[in-house]
Formats: sequence, structure tokens, C-alpha cells
Amino acid sequence: METLLVDRASIMHAAEARGRLRTSQLTALDHARLLHPPGSKGLAVKAWRERLGAVWDGEEGEATWREVLIDPAALDDRETLRQAKFISMQRYRRRRQEEASGPVRKTEQRLAELGSAYIDLDYYTTKALKHLTRDEACQFALRRLEDLGLPRPSLILSTGNGLCLVWLHSPVSVRAMPRWKAVQRELNKAFRGMGTDASSLTPTRVFRLAGTRNGQRVVSVLWPEYQDQIVRWSFEDLAHETLPLTREELKEKKVDRKRARAERARRPGGARLTVKTYWEMALRDLQRLKLHRYGEGPVDAGQRDLFTFFMAVAMSWTRPTSSLADCAGELAAFVGWKPQQAKGAATTVLSRARKAESGGVVMWKGKQRDTRYRVKARTVVEWLDITKKEAREANLRLLIPTAMRRERGRERAEKLRRSRGAKPRAEVQAARLADGQRALELRAQGMSVPQMAEQLSRSKAYVAKALAEAKLVGKATSSRIACGS
Repeated sequence: METLLVDRASIMHAAEARGRLRTSQLTALDHARLLHPPGSKGLAVKAWRERLGAVWDGEEGEATWREVLIDPAALDDRETLRQAKFISMQRYRRRRQEEASGPVRKTEQRLAELGSAYIDLDYYTTKALKHLTRDEACQFALRRLEDLGLPRPSLILSTGNGLCLVWLHSPVSVRAMPRWKAVQRELNKAFRGMGTDASSLTPTRVFRLAGTRNGQRVVSVLWPEYQDQIVRWSFEDLAHETLPLTREELKEKKVDRKRARAERARRPGGARLTVKTYWEMALRDLQRLKLHRYGEGPVDAGQRDLFTFFMAVAMSWTRPTSSLADCAGELAAFVGWKPQQAKGAATTVLSRARKAESGGVVMWKGKQRDTRYRVKARTVVEWLDITKKEAREANLRLLIPTAMRRERGRERAEKLRRSRGAKPRAEVQAARLADGQRALELRAQGMSVPQMAEQLSRSKAYVAKALAEAKLVGKATSSRIACGS
């Protein structure tokens, strides 16, 4: 169920006095109050780029990234957003005294509350959509959601080059993080291959504020038309409208997966991948994928940061930390960037690798782990949108879609059965059907199942199953004959 926003009394009062206000008039302060209404738990983060002490809007050249925590209760004062160009979509825990003077740690572990879902749609990076104007792209996004039966967003912003679709929802605790991430995946999946920025799947993203500038373009709300049309979803309703499975169905699926894992654990396994061999294989797959998609040319603009990030992560697990400082040139040549650009995209990966070498650890689900990034193969496949056809043609081994992984699992299981002397399934089924038809003849002679089992030198369970299959085949044959006549 959608609920109309009524928490901005000043805007509603103005609307009554002067008529309905258009969303194109939303200021940065209005935008921030929508994302972080008064009474919200935790602190928001405002951010900007700074060059030589001044706010920097340009895209070229080096600039320092600044982040400052702000209290949602202070968003009734314009001074609160002074210098701010970006705003966090979620809120973070208040700092402890000993952390007060340090940099803002914008990590999932420090989140206090979730209040919105979103899509960063860089449609201009795709051949099929790059010709669209921003208004045409907005209408395309709305039609796409409607066609797929997904909920409409609360608002759609033009961020200068692309679009940001935002679903405001009721505040939920970080305990709902797995469900929130599932909602994010489903919403972003609707625009796969259409310019979605896979990094926006994370809850720690910041986006541009309405009313600010991105180069020469002003960031503004394109949809809806009026401010009183902006809606805030109940998170439960948003999840219900978006996710393919209910809570109960999801629980059943988890039980099935747990049972399947236990079954696999009992089977004799082959050689296991170590962390190093896993990432070596991932690195080779990334190189094969790049060669398959782009040949010797540069990676598409919308994919360069992702390829750089995943390549850097793989290198952090397979190469000595001392040699990572020199990998910027290699990464730049790989994706078609300047070395400085590649270095910027891989900065956090390299700094985490250095911390890990010096003994740095983080807590994850109650366990200590080193600070290097860990990325699942499934995540790489989703973010790079790797298809089964593409994985086969590029001869990928690790970075393959889930359906293809299952197919290969079945093929390995069948190969293992054959190596142990088992007959092909079709041959086994044909033999059992022949025994079932013989059993039907014996039953017509008055024999019981134990007697038939002794006659056929089979177990009673085998004979019962063969009889059942033979009866089904007989009924199906009779039905076809009857239909034909």
C-alpha cells in the first residue's frame, strides 16, 4: 500500500496558499528531508568534491572527496547542507567518542536504518537507449515497470546524465538488510542491459541532490509532476509487490537448499578450489570475457569501473601486495582508461589489501576476516550481466550463470555415475519398463508381487515401481488410441 507523504508541513501549507507545487521546484533541502524525515533514527551523510579548498563540479582532474555526518533534525536549516552536492540514501549509527574526529566510515556494518530503495540508470551508455531525451527515458522506465508488474517509484530524478529512480519506504532496521537487498536486486534486474549501475545495489551509495549541478546540467525531479503526488511505501508492501517469493515460500526454499548442501557434502568430492586458485580462475574468466565482448578495443564506458574493480579484487588475492601499486597501468590498458582513472577506481581495493597485509581485520557475522574484498561469482555474473550463451562462447569456467552451473553439475553427476559402472538413465528406464510389462502379464496369470519378484529375480520394491510405470504407459497409449479413433 502506498501512503502519501504528509510529513513536510511547510510544503503542504505553501501548497494550500499558492496552489500545487511542482516537483521541479524541489530544493536540495526538500530532497534531503524526503530521504531523511525528522524523527529518523541515525545520521545522514552529505558529501562533495573539493579542489583547492573550493567545491568542485568538474569531471576532469583530481579532487578531494569530503563526507560529513548530519542529523535529520537539523534539515530545517539551509546551512546544514552548505557545500553538499551528494546525500546518502540510508542513515548511519552515531559515532562513539573515540571516532568523532576520524573520517566517516560509510560501511554496511555502521548502518542504523534503511529508508529507500533505488536504481541508478545510465541509459546513455547503451546503444538502444542513448538517443532518448531525459523525459523519454523517464517514460520508458515507467512503462518498463508497469509491463513487469513492479511498483512505481516515489520519484525519478535526472542526475545530469542518467536517471535515479527512488522508492521511499517506511524506515526499517538493518535486520531487514537481506530482504532489502533482495528488493534492490529485483528492481535493478528489471533494467538489466539497459544501463543499470550495478554498484547501486549496495545500501551505502550517495546520490546527487536536487537543485545542484552536475557539470552544466541541473539535477531535478522529472516525475511525478506535483510534490503532493510523491508517495512513501510501507516496506512490507514494497517487498510484497517486488519479490517473486513470499516469506513462507522463501523459508521452504532455504530448507531445500540446506538439504541439498548436506546431500552434496556426503558425496565424494573432487579437488577443491583454494582462495588463490578461485581468484586466479576468476581473473582468467574476466580476461576471456573482455576479449569476447570487446576484442582488443576498450571496454564500454558504462562497464569500465566494474571491470576495473573486479580485476583489482582478483589481483589483491593472487599477487603480492608490493606489486599491486604498479597494477594501475595494467588495469588502464585492460579497460581503455588513463592510469590515473584506473587508480582512482581501484583505490579502495588496494588500500584494503595493504591493511590486510599489515594484519588488519574486520568482523563479519561474528568472525574475524582480513580486510580484502570478497565477491561471490554470482555477484560478478549479475553485475556484468553474463549470459549462458556468452559464458559458453567465451569458455568461462567460474563466472557462469546459476542455470548453467546447475547444468554442469548434472553433467558431472552423470559422468560420475558412468565412471562407477552405472548404465545411462534412458537404458535403465527402458529395461524397467520391459520388466513392468512382463509383470503385468504375470499378474494377469494370478501372481502376487512377491511371486513376480522371485520370478523376475528382482526386489519387491523394484517390481512395484515397474508395475506402476507400465500401467501409466498403458493408460497413455490407450488415451492416444481413443483420441485417434
